[in-house]
Amino acid sequence: MPWADIPERSHLTTPDELATTLKDSGFELEVWNDLTEFAVAAMTPIFEAPTDPLGLQLVVPDIAAKVKNLLKNARDDRLRLIQAVALAV
Repeated sequence: MPWADIPERSHLTTPDELATTLKDSGFELEVWNDLTEFAVAAMTPIFEAPTDPLGLQLVVPDIAAKVKNLLKNARDDRLRLIQAVALAV
């Protein structure tokens, strides 16, 4: 996954497991949007464009590889990009 430099730092859960964990922890889900398709469509042209010399690579090591992995995993349905708002009840 894009954020993990080594496999031991990558911990994933399914959207259903995440929603259940939040609810079981005393939260009520106010918003739950799967933005995977939107995000892939929005990010693809940005990261296929020529690299800006003042871009994210200045602060995020290996950003090109990380974004490539993010997009591949999202396209392969191995990763979902969820927008959620959970309120403590």
